Amino acid sequence: MVQKRKKTMNFNDLEKNWNGLGKTDPFWAVLTNPDKINNQWSTEEFYETGRNFFNFIIKDLEIVETLGRQKALDFGCGPGRITQAMCPYFEQVCGVDISASMIERANTENKFKDQCRYFANPKNDLSLFEDNSFDLVFSIITLQHIHPKYSLNYIREFTRIVKSGGYVVFNLPSSPPLYYKTASALLGNKGINFLRKTLLKRKWVMEMHWVKEDKVVQLLKEHGCEIIAQKDDPNVDGQWESYLYLGRKKG
Repeated sequence: MVQKRKKTMNFNDLEKNWNGLGKTDPFWAVLTNPDKINNQWSTEEFYETGRNFFNFIIKDLEIVETLGRQKALDFGCGPGRITQAMCPYFEQVCGVDISASMIERANTENKFKDQCRYFANPKNDLSLFEDNSFDLVFSIITLQHIHPKYSLNYIREFTRIVKSGGYVVFNLPSSPPLYYKTASALLGNKGINFLRKTLLKRKWVMEMHWVKEDKVVQLLKEHGCEIIAQKDDPNVDGQWESYLYLGRKKG
């Protein structure tokens, strides 16, 4: 029987890793198109993908008519690809990220001045935000890079800071393909990270994690969110089983 290896980045290492990615190749770290590695994304092209994606998602999830427009949060905002796209919809938008270097780049690219504010938050909670603060808490292609012992706590925090009647939207893989599950069991994240660094010839890499869908749904329900929609996730390689979750806080 194969023994699972559990070694993964601790929280301090996670911060250092994403600071490194933010300093070296921030746009590619968000959208890992192989043709765009080594800073090949143009600024306009990168942020246009954010506008197109956010506009599609809120229409596809059919929440435009019932969505409060006062305040929204983009969790794991990176250099602000989605945060900037949210600004036409809300009076105030906040972006938060573990990486100070990503936040520095986000501030440099901020086109909305005081309407959009960015926060570096190297903590496993969102205590910098008060309860019931946001009409929408949004997080895309972020939680998958964080070990569940941290990501599940962030989801709890989403439910705390969203207003009653507000929405929580995020994606998270539920199961990896067999080859990845086998490699994870045999090598652990430490071994997989070594292969990533060797093959990509990069110091900083992104881990991939997953949480079973029933655990995610149960967590949301336990913290006062009804599941409005659960859709196949368009953001993750099709070999992974992954979902886009839409929850609405009761009250």
